[in-house]
Amino acid sequence: MIIKFILILTISLLINSVFAQPFLTGVSGNTILINYCKTHNLVSPKSTDDTLKLPFFDDFAKPTIYPNNELWLDKSVFVNTNFGDNPPSIGVATFDALNYKGRLHDNVGSNAFLSDTLTSKLINLDYLPSDSVYFSFFYQARGLAGNAPEVQDSLILEFKTGNINWTTVWWAVYDTTHDFKEVMIPITDAIYLKNSFQFRFKNYASVGGNSLPAWSYNSDYWNIDYIYLDTARVYNIAIDDYQCMLENNHSFLKNYSEMPASHYNFDKSEENHKIKYHYKNYSNTIINMNHRFIVSNYSASIDLGNENVDPNSTIDIMLPFDSVLYQQPGADTIEYKIKFYLRDKGNNIDDYYKQNDTAIYFQNFYNYYAYDDGTPESGFGLAGTGTEDAMLAYKYFTYKPDSLRAIQMYFNPTRNNYTENLPFYLTVWDIDEGGPNNIIYQESTSVPIFKDSLYQFVNYKLKTPLFLTDSFYIGWKQIEDELLNIGFDNNTDSKNKTYYNIDGSWTQSTFEGSLMMRPVFGKKLPLSINNTKISNIDINIYPNPANNIINIEFDKIINNGEINIYNSTGYLVKKEYLIENSKTINLSDLNNGLYFIKITENSNIIASKKVLVIH
Repeated sequence: MIIKFILILTISLLINSVFAQPFLTGVSGNTILINYCKTHNLVSPKSTDDTLKLPFFDDFAKPTIYPNNELWLDKSVFVNTNFGDNPPSIGVATFDALNYKGRLHDNVGSNAFLSDTLTSKLINLDYLPSDSVYFSFFYQARGLAGNAPEVQDSLILEFKTGNINWTTVWWAVYDTTHDFKEVMIPITDAIYLKNSFQFRFKNYASVGGNSLPAWSYNSDYWNIDYIYLDTARVYNIAIDDYQCMLENNHSFLKNYSEMPASHYNFDKSEENHKIKYHYKNYSNTIINMNHRFIVSNYSASIDLGNENVDPNSTIDIMLPFDSVLYQQPGADTIEYKIKFYLRDKGNNIDDYYKQNDTAIYFQNFYNYYAYDDGTPESGFGLAGTGTEDAMLAYKYFTYKPDSLRAIQMYFNPTRNNYTENLPFYLTVWDIDEGGPNNIIYQESTSVPIFKDSLYQFVNYKLKTPLFLTDSFYIGWKQIEDELLNIGFDNNTDSKNKTYYNIDGSWTQSTFEGSLMMRPVFGKKLPLSINNTKISNIDINIYPNPANNIINIEFDKIINNGEINIYNSTGYLVKKEYLIENSKTINLSDLNNGLYFIKITENSNIIASKKVLVIH
């Protein structure tokens, strides 16, 4: 999907002179990195004496947020599967205007400044010029996030060996095209053919909207993928004999990314019986591939059979999952980890498979409906003269008659949290053919609230629940004419559900993407677990972050104890019983994210901790 951005505002333009209209902006921080830094003591990778051997390869398919410290010396770029637009393989390294903690650099401005670096460890390149040593990679300006680099911005590649200073060998500047481009550089200079070779990428960025706090956002994205350094290579063949997934799958539902479990059980109209997986054979020969998928609730993998894949071809596999997503009767929260992967015919199912041969999707059923995937690549808002009474409405349909209890929203943080002082009226409308009709709920002044976490939505609770039976709109009426900058997901498209009213009539949005705004249903909202009284007891939870297992230890024996694990929306996702002073818990069936652990003894809360799960 190609996202078209309209950049109208210039840095010197004052907001109250802009003609009223919707705007698409960037984000001012990366909450995944911000939260990770809060829960970790980050130490930069050490420059060791053990020099790497060829081949050097990284396609950033490993599910981490920082570069692999076995290959790299720094951590300022963001490794992800969200920001690349049609990458050569799943996963990219993103360069932007944020530091390694996920926040804007202190020296941001409209002038270009040095932002991110990606530096390799020492590499043994003690070869001859005749050994056909090539360095190759793919790069992309912008991708699916933010906006394209400006004229003053650049991406630079440098080489170094021994005591010789870093030397620029390649660079890219502003480009109106945004496809991934292939770069191959022969290394024939004897200066670099040593056992102490290094390379690094770095970018110069500038920040959009710097003169106005509400418009100060991250921008100038570059994506890097498929870095490959080796001997005996052929020019113009950057990828050879390689099969990989190209993207993670999206929702297993027809229209929504997530929905309430009870609503799904009530009406299975959202059930989608065919899911498309996208992968490619870069080999020059036909490859017979075996396709399998695993659902976290199942004990065995499901074999989809084999298929011949033509050379250098991209193929879509339609995955039937009629019987995969079964629902547990009465369950409020259900989470599925669905893993689709490729294997050459004849490989044993227990063999290790590469990360780039695998696509993972977490299909969740919580107490809300959502179009977005939970990650804001951009921001959306209404601004300009006349927008002090502007309205933004987002259409939803409930499959089960139920009570609307709250509206979840994620607002992009702005410089110094400027927008947290901008009030709005939380509003719900009923349906009409031309868009929202009558206001059926409106609450006195609300303001944007910010949370630094992997799931950073805030519940705006309705003072009086609304019983809804079909379609409705949620959103707000503005009081100020400044940009509120709600999160905007570019990987899903719900523009036909997004309406705004500036001049007295409703207009459908033209921006491809989804607002990070969700209706919350149910009999009651989950209790907060952040304000409970905790007794004086020592508790140790490790490792944290956790992969599949956590260990919990206490300084005393626990009698009649329970360990309750809640997701970030406050719902109980796992319960364990405790009768000693330690417990090991398997978390492999939980999604990546932040969880809250509450321990009770004889029904009294004795401890509460947070744990970050990263598979």
